[in-house]
Amino acid sequence: MLQNFQCSGSDYTEVDTVLIHRSLFVQSGLRTYVEEMFVITVTDPIKISRALILRLLKYFRYLYVYSNEEDIGNTRLRTGDCVIVMSRVFKIANQKISLDVDFENERVNGIAEIVLIPLIQNIEYITLDCNGLNVKDVWVENRRCDDYIHEEPSHVFGEEFTVENSHLMRGRFADLVETPSERIKSQLTIKVPSSLRITLQDTSSISNYTPITPSLRGTPSAFQEGLVYTPITIMIEYEVNNVNGIKFDTFEEDRNLWNAYTTNTELCASAPYWMPCVNSLDEKSTWELEFSVPRTIKDIGRSGILAKKEDDETELQATSPDIVICCSEFTTMKESMHPTDLSKKIISFQIFNPVAPHHIGWTVGAFSVINLPMESLSSGELVPVNIYTLRALDRNNEDENEIEEIVLNSTLVCHSIMDFYSKEFGSYPFTSYSIAFLPTVIKTMDFAGVTIMNSRNLYPTNQIEPVFDTTDELAWAIANQWSGVNITPLDLNDIWCCVGMAGYMVLMFIKHFLGNNELKYRLKINCEAIVERDHDMPPIGYSFVNGSYPISTVSGDLNFVKLKAPMVFYILDRRMTKTERSFGMSRVLPKIFLQAMSGDLPNNTLTASHFQHVCERVNKSRLGSFFQEWIYGSGVPVFRVTQRFNRKRMVVEMGIRQVDEEDHAILGKDGFFNSALRYLQNDTLNKTNVFTGSMTIRIHEADGTPYEHIVEIKDVFTKIEIQYNTKYRKMKKDTEGPRLGNVSFEGLTDISQTSDGKELQMQNEGFEWIRIDSDFEWLGKFHLNQPDYMYAAQLQQDGDVEAQVDALRYYEDVGVESDVYCSILTRTILDEKYFYGVRVEACKTLACSVKGAGYLVRIFKALFCLPGCDIPKNNDFTNFTTYFLQKGIVESLGTIDDENIQKFLLSILEYNSNDENKYDDTEYLILLLNAVKDKRDIVARLVNMEKWVPSYHDKLNIALQRLGAQDIATTTRNGHQDAIIFSHYKLLCDGGLKNKDILKYYFESVLFEPDQFIRFSLLEQLIAAINLVINKGLGEHYNEDIQFMEDALSDIEDEITERKERNMRSTIIGLITILRNEFKDYQPLKDILRQVVEVSNCTTYQKRIMFDVMRVLYSLTDKFIIKLPMPRDTRLVAKRRGKSVVIKRQGLMKLHIKAESKIKIKKQKTGTLPIRFAKIALRFNKSVTISSTPFSKNVSIKKVDGKSFIVGIKRR
Repeated sequence: MLQNFQCSGSDYTEVDTVLIHRSLFVQSGLRTYVEEMFVITVTDPIKISRALILRLLKYFRYLYVYSNEEDIGNTRLRTGDCVIVMSRVFKIANQKISLDVDFENERVNGIAEIVLIPLIQNIEYITLDCNGLNVKDVWVENRRCDDYIHEEPSHVFGEEFTVENSHLMRGRFADLVETPSERIKSQLTIKVPSSLRITLQDTSSISNYTPITPSLRGTPSAFQEGLVYTPITIMIEYEVNNVNGIKFDTFEEDRNLWNAYTTNTELCASAPYWMPCVNSLDEKSTWELEFSVPRTIKDIGRSGILAKKEDDETELQATSPDIVICCSEFTTMKESMHPTDLSKKIISFQIFNPVAPHHIGWTVGAFSVINLPMESLSSGELVPVNIYTLRALDRNNEDENEIEEIVLNSTLVCHSIMDFYSKEFGSYPFTSYSIAFLPTVIKTMDFAGVTIMNSRNLYPTNQIEPVFDTTDELAWAIANQWSGVNITPLDLNDIWCCVGMAGYMVLMFIKHFLGNNELKYRLKINCEAIVERDHDMPPIGYSFVNGSYPISTVSGDLNFVKLKAPMVFYILDRRMTKTERSFGMSRVLPKIFLQAMSGDLPNNTLTASHFQHVCERVNKSRLGSFFQEWIYGSGVPVFRVTQRFNRKRMVVEMGIRQVDEEDHAILGKDGFFNSALRYLQNDTLNKTNVFTGSMTIRIHEADGTPYEHIVEIKDVFTKIEIQYNTKYRKMKKDTEGPRLGNVSFEGLTDISQTSDGKELQMQNEGFEWIRIDSDFEWLGKFHLNQPDYMYAAQLQQDGDVEAQVDALRYYEDVGVESDVYCSILTRTILDEKYFYGVRVEACKTLACSVKGAGYLVRIFKALFCLPGCDIPKNNDFTNFTTYFLQKGIVESLGTIDDENIQKFLLSILEYNSNDENKYDDTEYLILLLNAVKDKRDIVARLVNMEKWVPSYHDKLNIALQRLGAQDIATTTRNGHQDAIIFSHYKLLCDGGLKNKDILKYYFESVLFEPDQFIRFSLLEQLIAAINLVINKGLGEHYNEDIQFMEDALSDIEDEITERKERNMRSTIIGLITILRNEFKDYQPLKDILRQVVEVSNCTTYQKRIMFDVMRVLYSLTDKFIIKLPMPRDTRLVAKRRGKSVVIKRQGLMKLHIKAESKIKIKKQKTGTLPIRFAKIALRFNKSVTISSTPFSKNVSIKKVDGKSFIVGIKRR
């Protein structure tokens, strides 16, 4: 017995609802051993989550978990017991995958050699996930096996399936449902030959049986320790015949740009599409990967079987680049000649660390391989890092030296990231690390020791913005190698653990690399984003219950988890370090990583319960309430704090109340479509009503000394009294003390004046200002009723970035119509001692009014314009903080609709000069272009400039096209991609969603566009177009639904209808109803959505988006509409002829019998009631019995009138 759980009580009356709850576990067999005692047999790897255990224990007295059925007899079972049998019959020890990659035909042939360890002696069948593969042959222990079944479920639907019952269609796709049944899975089932002898053997003797077998020692077994059953070797020959697992990028004429790569953007929905495996994150094994590829670019499409070489090898290498493989553990790479084909070579890799199939990936192409310089790292661990890029990053065919300079400029930070992680959290789990940059990758993909990301992350030395974006992307990618690849979640709802650990590592690296102020600023911005978004989000501990499957990084399913989970880790660390002898996350994460390396973490899979257990061991106290509120509950607290200084008692009286903010936006931050989908999936959220825990309050008393007080929040309202520490005295104006914002600028008020006429009140205060949650232990929003001069003191004297941003939020809420407020914010912007993020936030606050915008104009003139005019100086971006401030002022001014300000912005745009600047100003120019409202005159000049000197990645070109400028030929591949994507979006928004020709063109592009980046991005444009429809309405340029437009136009004139629609727009269900009314009668969109999901070229992710669109656009019903042939317009009339009856057609009747059928009639008594029942027997004596009453006692007549009658039927 593996585990034994006991609970109090014996309420198991609702056991049936538990056993069929398929979102918690997979149920394949259910048998009853004794009365009210149940056994659940689970064929897939068991996922015994904390939620499952708690739910089962509500209904059962005891819960037993066994590894096989034989152990059940050793336990005395009683009424009310539940037994779960783990019927996993084998474990994979090692997999060798041999692939032959054919670029010309975009085909991959493979051979999978799988070594598995039986967990039971009498194993009969072996089942592997095998989706979209053409299995050619199977061998078991080097003997051909014909006893195997591989059937692909049929995904062809009849006419009875429509968009209104699309959820029934979706249920037939195994990857699109949470817990698919066995009948819809694509599996390869192999019968183990009965002649195969399986016995117990010592693991030490088996270790030499396969090339790589370390994972054998960790095999769970029910027998004696150190013994395993005889390994079985299975060899499968197959051909990849689908569009999901491997992507080919071969549509460019230049073969130097050809490449192929694996994908894993959909969680556990990619690996079975290119190799047979057990598709689970907790089924890990060692690996051997062998690739047969052309030797060089010229060898693509050539055959050299047993033939003499036609080209001299040295000459061939000089004129044609080699084909290179980027795969895990490049330090184990071996290259050899192909035994039969001289135009090919064989490259092999070995992975000694057990990894799940989902994290096995590779890419092949004519890459340039750049070894990052090995630096002396402080951790003493030297991990080689290789960067793989195409020999031409774009169609401009850059020089190799230029490419190397761009790559090194973008990725040199990798060694610093890896060094910091290794030193702070534990050793890197693999022996090497590789990054491949490809132009068609839609989202960064993490594999074992390999990261594949888009080449847009590369940037030259004259770019500024990508510096921060690429560094963050690399920091996340490398952190995922520790938590996400090496350590994986046991259950989908445990993903937050791995994401949170990786995100916390990233936060700590930001603090180390960019400084504490950058960390504090990001924490504050992230906290505000969580407060804004968490009102309609599910708990991160149950993010994917009833969700849309498969979980995809492309659609942003993990975006909110990536935002909130690291922040929860951070506040948990802050709370843990408050207790004695607790080291917080700096001890928890290394401990978990050490357990993974030492084998103490079973199968390197992490659960929420285990993570909570480790945290409680480190903290030496229970953390159940914290996890229940922040992990398994949604929402964040909003506090309204009142304070008053009691001079008589010398205490500060405070009241802290948690309130429910009702002014949330109807739609989430990510748009209507995702908000609607979340509402339809989870119409009820597990909101946390009261958040509890300790809170630090810092009071800056009259003498300037800050005093911290820790209070406990246990209820909705908490009343506290904080003792005053210094002798009370009136506060004096501190005009000479150290404070920020002490700068000289013409027209500003005195620095000591912080409010309008409140100097006397300020002198009578007992403290300068109060900080709530000064140690950042909470994620929430705080409303404190302290006066404005306290916020001014907080902004000018508190050096904490979070405190300064809090003060700015106060001025943003009350408005900046006062000269005093504008002067305070102006000083904040001008003082270089402030962190640049605070200065940018001050620009946004000052732009809340036209008066404040006038101060912004004066600031911009003083800093960036020539003296006495509106002409800007030549751009100089050498100081990054000044550059971000310059952008912040322009962006803030762009939100003001004022004629004078628009003229000023237009002047800046017209006279913008970047001649003497070593940095590119494309991003700044686009920002200016979007800020100016009337830019017709300047657009033509910018178009000509873009033609002569194209901008970086054609960014300005795309921005001009979005503003309606004429199309300019793109010069880069990135620009070409963006131009095509925007053109489709524009067509959809201009009425294309109701134009059958445009819909046909759009969906053909989605299905058959060779560029994978464009194909996936077009789906985002469909969702963006739907969001635009609900906000601004559908355009009329291409709209062919004339009848709907006429009806809508007539409805607008109706005041009642307009008021009704306005009320509907106040709720999310009302917005969904408005959208459904828009499209419910437009049949072409229904037909094409219905047809797309059946196309073989439609990927799993595309099918998911199509079904999600149908779920939002249409009301789903559990019914089929079946078409039947129309009955004839005749009826049957029976006429007596002697002893027989002749039946002829003379009218309408639903029962059709062949004409002129002669049936003998039995004698019966005829009543006066009309004939309503007829019993016709045609098989034997062809008799007919006619009666006015029913023939069965289970049938009775309830009501009879002149035209119809009602019959009641009893159930047997």
